[in-house]
Amino acid sequence: MASAVAPLPYILFLFSTFYSQCSSFIHSHPRRSLISHTAACDSSIASSTAIRGGATNLNEIDVGTLDISKAIPQKPWSQRAYLDSCDLYDRLITCEDPHLSHLIVKALETLSHSYRLYGPTLTISSYNGGKDAVVIMNLHRAAHAHYIRSGLSDPTSSPSPPLPSPRCVYFHNPSEFPEILDLLSSTSSSLSLDLLMLKNCTFVVGLEALTLAGAKNNGRNSMAFVLGTRVGDPNCKDQKAFEPSSDWMPPFMRVNPILDWTYGSVWRFLRSFDLEYCSLYDEGYTSLGKIEETFKCPGLKRSDGGYDPAWMLKDYGMERAGRSSKVKEGKEECSVGLVVIGDEILSGLTSDTNTLSAATSLKSVGVPLDKVVIIGDDEEEIISNVRETSKIVDYIITSGGVGPTHDDITIKAIGNYYGVSCEINQEMLEFMKKKHGGTSPVDSKALEKMSTLPSNSELLYLSGPEEWPVLKIGACFVLPGVPEFFSKKVKLVSAYLQFNDVVDDVVQIDLNVEEGEILDILNKVVSDNASCKIGVYPINDVESNVKTKVTFANAERLDKKFRRGQGGRERSVSSPDDVKNAVQQLIEALPSGAVVEK
Repeated sequence: MASAVAPLPYILFLFSTFYSQCSSFIHSHPRRSLISHTAACDSSIASSTAIRGGATNLNEIDVGTLDISKAIPQKPWSQRAYLDSCDLYDRLITCEDPHLSHLIVKALETLSHSYRLYGPTLTISSYNGGKDAVVIMNLHRAAHAHYIRSGLSDPTSSPSPPLPSPRCVYFHNPSEFPEILDLLSSTSSSLSLDLLMLKNCTFVVGLEALTLAGAKNNGRNSMAFVLGTRVGDPNCKDQKAFEPSSDWMPPFMRVNPILDWTYGSVWRFLRSFDLEYCSLYDEGYTSLGKIEETFKCPGLKRSDGGYDPAWMLKDYGMERAGRSSKVKEGKEECSVGLVVIGDEILSGLTSDTNTLSAATSLKSVGVPLDKVVIIGDDEEEIISNVRETSKIVDYIITSGGVGPTHDDITIKAIGNYYGVSCEINQEMLEFMKKKHGGTSPVDSKALEKMSTLPSNSELLYLSGPEEWPVLKIGACFVLPGVPEFFSKKVKLVSAYLQFNDVVDDVVQIDLNVEEGEILDILNKVVSDNASCKIGVYPINDVESNVKTKVTFANAERLDKKFRRGQGGRERSVSSPDDVKNAVQQLIEALPSGAVVEK
């Protein structure tokens, strides 16, 4: 069979790696594709750090403090891992399984184009420990090894060190399953991966940091990011094997080698080549997300109450039946941070009176103002300070940087912080036209700019439908900087927070069955979970396949008058585990296929 990766001179690697020396190599060649966890790893791998009490070989990077003027050093690859990955490539490319062979060849050809265009240091894969990501990581290391081997004059010889390791990225998730972290740690060590764990950043900010850091060493302003996206995934849409990033994101190329793979293909691949995967898949989970949003798949439940492993799922449409939507989240105490934006304040041209207005208004309703920062009209500063402030408060109020002029960048910056695109909000545009008209080209351009909002924006008409709405983007309330306007709006926001802040974690399950069809099941779940607040809402939308929504909260809402200003807030009598158990009970009791895939 023809090689799936075009040979290139290996000398390119010697100039693209960052290390000048490497530890001695082990020349044994294991037959299994997965190196034993007890095998010695290359001594040059950075010392491990602790996560949740377990050792990990992930290279932790705090993006907030990363110096993007310098390249991120790429770890050297051990000879043992290189030879193992060469062996994996040879077994992949000679696979005779009629269900897999064409998929594997196509995937490796896609990766070969990525290596030809971006090289080994700028072809980076996403590795979050899920089943699709495990497939991608193994395809990546196999193609990486073959690329190195193809550059040798004698492919049977051993390449000279240093060898660049396959670079993978994991975005730190504080709600991650410990079993996922165990897998990342073990495979990073045994396969000698250059696995970066990016912390304190959004997906967009992290990719931007990688792109900028990569450009410093390679003279490029983009990279290839290899993903495990499959057709039918919620975020797939009409993506192709190579899909440029959106214009609001940093420049990179999405590489999707397994677009045409099915759920069955993924498991056939992992099991056929004896590749390590997360142990949770053997316990009845089929799709992994945050701990509080992930449950065992009802399609795998046996008559004895146990669960079959994920690869035994017969109805692939139930792959995400164990995933729920966490539609709202909050903390036991609501707190607020204020980010004041304006060069005119820092330069002394204007006094800051908005902090006093915010503090006074919030205090009057019993909501603490925990942090205040004053910064200039700089997008990176806005993103950085919103990110840092959000770590310690529930909500953020911004002041300034809102309007049609060139320095009004707050809305765009907050959209970038959340990693969403900005687009014309028709609701806002119609409101502004009705409020102010706007017939001249200049007026139309200004209206269009002020109506261009992040896609996750919400317009809150807190003073009536005829008055200017308050813009809420995620957990941020974006207010004007003019003191007169700010003072009026912050009072409205304070009142809103007093009675509308979400103090409980709420999990929502969408069902394609009518409420009446499952009434006995619902009554049983409610009866068995008295400490949880369970809401059932029929949906009368003929165009939607969702017929019923069920929500679970980890405490009943208290009467508003007891929540603020009168003795403080009572504590919840239930715990997050109560909610999870209630959701699990419902999912298991429902008819097959009743849960609408997220």
